[in-house]
This record gives sequence, C-alpha cells and structure tokens, in this order.
Amino acid sequence: MRNKIILLITIFTVFNSIGLFAQGNFWQKIGIDETSKANALYITSGGNIWVGSGETTDKGSVFLSTNGGSSWTKPYDEGGPGVSALLVIDNNNILIGTGTGTTGLIKRTTNGGSNWSTAQTLGLLELVTSFVKTSSGIFVSTGVYLGSTGKILFSGDNGATWSEKTSSLGAVMTLAANSTGTLYAGNYYGDVYTSTDNGNNWTKIRTGDDKDVGSIAVNSSGHIFVGIENEGIYKTTNNGATWTQISNGLGNTQITAILLVNDTLYFAGTPTEGVYRTINSGAMWSQVSSGLNWDNIGNG
Repeated sequence: MRNKIILLITIFTVFNSIGLFAQGNFWQKIGIDETSKANALYITSGGNIWVGSGETTDKGSVFLSTNGGSSWTKPYDEGGPGVSALLVIDNNNILIGTGTGTTGLIKRTTNGGSNWSTAQTLGLLELVTSFVKTSSGIFVSTGVYLGSTGKILFSGDNGATWSEKTSSLGAVMTLAANSTGTLYAGNYYGDVYTSTDNGNNWTKIRTGDDKDVGSIAVNSSGHIFVGIENEGIYKTTNNGATWTQISNGLGNTQITAILLVNDTLYFAGTPTEGVYRTINSGAMWSQVSSGLNWDNIGNG
C-alpha cells in the first residue's frame, strides 16, 4: 500500500450513487457520478482502481480508472444484476461475482475486460460474497438469501475451473486470509470458522447468536477482528478461545468493514455513521467522516 489515502480506499466504498472517497484530514470525492451502488473495489499495486457496481437485479457494471479516479472506463457493462465481489489477479485476469436474477455467477476475463465468460454457475439465489487469493489459489464464499446455505469454492487456475471445498458453514458473509494462508469465514448466524489446510477442514472458533458477521480482519500477530451485526467489533488474541468486545465510542455497532493499518491504527465502516478510527488498538473509537456525502460504508 503506497500511502494512507490508497490504503483506505481499498476497503471503504460508499453505497449510494457511486462515489469513491480518499481520506487525508477529510474525505474527497474522486468517483463516478452514476445512480447505482458501489459494491466492490480493488486497487492494484500499480494504482489502477477497479469498482464493481449495480443493484440487486440490474445496472451490473465494472469501472476502471488508471489515473487515480480522474477518468473512468467501463470494461464490463452487461446491465444485469450488480457485481457483488471483485478480484483483480493481474492486469488481464479479473474475476467478478454477479448473477442472472435468479442464480449467481462467477465471471472472468483474461484480457483486461475486453471479453467476459461464465466460469461457474451457482445455485438458486446464491450470490458471491467475497474472493480471497492466497499462495495456493483463489477462494470464493457464497451465501443464499436468509442464510440457509452457502459454499466455499476453490480455483487453482486463476478462476477457469472451480471445486467445492465445503457447504457446511451456512451462508458465508465474509472471507479473509492471513499471510500464511490460514482462512477465516464468518457466516449469517455470527459463527466464525478457520481452516489451516486450504479449506479442506474447518474449525468453529466463535459461536454466533443469529447476528451476521459483516467483516473479518487479521493482523500480523494473528489477532482476529470481527464486525458483528449490532454488536460492534470483537477481538481474539488466542485464535478464538476468548473474545473481547472493543466498541467504546462507536456510535453505530453494525460494522460493515474493518481495516487494520498497523497494530494500533484501525478503521471501521458503518451503514449510517460513516467511518470510525482508533489509534489505541480499539480501546476508544472516534468518528472521521468529514466530507462524506453518504454514511453507508461497505466492505469492498
């Protein structure tokens, strides 16, 4: 990550008319004036910004900026259901999660967005919730409406083919990995699972209370942070043996995004009050939303 502005942009997108905001002492709009939602965002090491957008049933698009948001092109514009997740493998290979209106799809391009093909068709009302890339390959999580079922899929060939790793975790709302490839999955019911063998076996490290996990982040020390619906943020330093709530100062406890800059500086996104920051490892949070036109922040 090149600097604080780019680091923040990789995680926070504003769910209203598309607009990406960069943050220094306040937020400034660098985005696209369109009447659809920004659902997913990815920034490459070279600074190219990719945005997946759209509504539940229409306006599905992918936008690309190669100049820091000054201008945008639209490599994907099929007008169907919105793009719910996006992964840029390299300048040519990009994956998106979208759908047909009744079933979810994983689509891919191998030429930077000039052409797209369907790599995997999902089940009825099953949507892609997140992509994660590790040294082993690419993992994708899915969920069905109201949390009844979902899957973890794996691809070892940049998304050309997919195999199912598990369908026993319920609807997986968010997926994360640490630097060694350990996977973490949070589901619709608030459960958190981990896998140390590339998704073949999963261990529950948190039992939920029917409040979904909106975000997961893991720091360099292996500490795990989860955002729980209407409960704020919980942290574990012992792989889930015990959890501590770190929500002091959060005006909204429905956490949709967590970004860990280092061991003490964190950011959290909420659906009604924008962005919060802590500089003391979560002991106290303060709101840093000056300049945001909308306060609904999502996990890009």
